[in-house]
Amino acid sequence: MGRMESRTSSPYDNLYPATCSGTVPSNYWAYNTGGTVTTSVALSFDGKQVAFVQTVSGAAQLVLLKWASGSGVTTPVALTSQASASAYRSCTAPCMYAISFNGGLNDTNSSPYYDFGHDTIYVGDNPTTRGTTSSFLHKFTGVFLGTPAEVVTTGVWPATLGVEIASSPVYDFNNNQVYVADANTLGTPTGGFLYRVDATAGTVITSTRLARGLGFVDAPVVDAANGTVYLYSSDAGINACPPTTGTTNNAVIQMAANFVAGAGAVTTAQISPTNTCSTTIPVYAGDFDNAYLSGGAGHICVCGNIGGNPTLYQVNITAAGALGTVNTGPAITTAGATCSPVTEFENTSTTTDWIFLSVQASAVTGTPISCPAASAA
Repeated sequence: MGRMESRTSSPYDNLYPATCSGTVPSNYWAYNTGGTVTTSVALSFDGKQVAFVQTVSGAAQLVLLKWASGSGVTTPVALTSQASASAYRSCTAPCMYAISFNGGLNDTNSSPYYDFGHDTIYVGDNPTTRGTTSSFLHKFTGVFLGTPAEVVTTGVWPATLGVEIASSPVYDFNNNQVYVADANTLGTPTGGFLYRVDATAGTVITSTRLARGLGFVDAPVVDAANGTVYLYSSDAGINACPPTTGTTNNAVIQMAANFVAGAGAVTTAQISPTNTCSTTIPVYAGDFDNAYLSGGAGHICVCGNIGGNPTLYQVNITAAGALGTVNTGPAITTAGATCSPVTEFENTSTTTDWIFLSVQASAVTGTPISCPAASAA
């Protein structure tokens, strides 16, 4: 587990001490890599290397880092990039290698996704000027095991997306496709699309516009077994937020994994009162409960109702992945605030299915709340 800060990478040891005294969480290593980091890290299979994106002078770099336990704990060690990919492969930890994104764009929202089977990373970027230039999906090969490099093929890689900030991507090994969405940063929606990118050919299939408001700020969620993709939106209306015609709401949006160009949602689940939307507060990803993850019918637990107090919703979902009725759970704040993504974890010793989330302010405290049937904390 780690924490990324501006110019410093610093993971922690002893995260879960048995008591609140004695051994407590502490720094494991810390490095100054020379840039600003705003997204999450990816780990190698053995955990001995990490990959993350940093910004240097307004341009993104993919950084690969070999760490050494105990180094830089008191004062972060300053690292500089190895001179070549081959030099990084043979260097002794701690050491790093930085690969500048082709095209020189920045990345403020897209975390690297590591495909363990092919030793490949996919990551998006930002257009230079919102609504006028494109964002791209980048592909890096040989990242942890081979010779790390970005795949650059004219007209293919990096793959051209839309004109807004790219989300984090997700790779589906079943069909060799990468799924990535984009946000909206302008008053007039220019994003809110889902993109399906062939991981080999780099061809891009684009949905119809699925979201207004903030568009998609979180990564798609892919159910490879059922061939479905889920997205979370603060405004799934047909117009702007608030709508001038029609209706809108916070929503879970389901797409077919093999969607064709211009396709719309297969189904949507409303997780707010009608005409609840936000251009300032995002909806982040929910999570499946254990019943669904075990191969049966179950639920998605998600936080919505951004127009009012954030509320837990439980969306019924069939074993085949189809969205169903929505159960409204409790409000989890006493005032409007942003809530986090939802994470599910089953305690197998008690067969209790827990969900975990947080809010930025005004949290409801006291007895545990539910989603609405599964215990939550």
